[in-house]
Amino acid sequence: MAIKKLSTSSFSSGTKISKLWDQITNSTITVEYLVIGGGGSGGAQIGGGGGAGGYRTAAGLVISKNISHVITVGAGATHPGDRGGGYKGSSSSFGNYITSEGGGAGGGFGGNGGNGGSGGGGAGQDGGTTSGGIATLGQGNNGGAGQSNRLSAGGGGAGGVGQNGGNGSGGSSSTSTITGTSIARAGGGGGGTDSSQGSQSSAGGGGGAGAGARGSSRGGDATLNTGSGGGGGGNISGNSGDDGVGYGRGGFGGSGVVIIQSPQLAVQTTGSPTYINPSANVHVYVFNSDGSIKF
Repeated sequence: MAIKKLSTSSFSSGTKISKLWDQITNSTITVEYLVIGGGGSGGAQIGGGGGAGGYRTAAGLVISKNISHVITVGAGATHPGDRGGGYKGSSSSFGNYITSEGGGAGGGFGGNGGNGGSGGGGAGQDGGTTSGGIATLGQGNNGGAGQSNRLSAGGGGAGGVGQNGGNGSGGSSSTSTITGTSIARAGGGGGGTDSSQGSQSSAGGGGGAGAGARGSSRGGDATLNTGSGGGGGGNISGNSGDDGVGYGRGGFGGSGVVIIQSPQLAVQTTGSPTYINPSANVHVYVFNSDGSIKF
């Protein structure tokens, strides 16, 4: 039987391919992420609820190793006082890979909800309707529409649209198990109500979202690091919306959060993230404020 002589070039080619593969696999890592923008604040004077911050999550993201990836955690929106619409929340981001928009502002008396990760709710007014804010594609849901007879709407949430005036509840939150525990975040704020509309306030959409207020009460503030929207402020029955008394301001939006789950320990972090190790070869880093991470 003839024995074929193998060329050294065959071995050389295979070695080069193997080395190239090693370089590729050693220079990248596949992670799972959850990035939520800061929530919008609710409007004043029968204001619409603030929209939740944009909600983006997925597994299988391939990122570079040996590089510090900057983490930005968006602030929840504040509110200027007992007049006017709320503010939009700030965006959160994970390096150059993922950005989630801040939640839309809730409308102030007679005003439309603002656009954002999820849209803010439209405010109530004496006649006609107001529009809810539009959500960023793939990041959340629209805010509800305000109605006549002083019926404000809820802000959109990661899991559902804000309810129109007459119900006014915030859009539902979304639940993640990325940390090993099921936690709801990014609910829409509830709309504020006039004191003539019974005793019930409009609920937030869960996940730490603020409830809408009734009468001259302020809207509920959203919980920090949930990205949820703030509740709309109320109004005392009989106030026209411009007489300077009897208003409740909108609630603050909740700050965002960035969570990274990896099969390997990070070699360096800044910003003091919370480290969780729910099981073998599962490493979770929860950023409640700005920082960075390197693998």
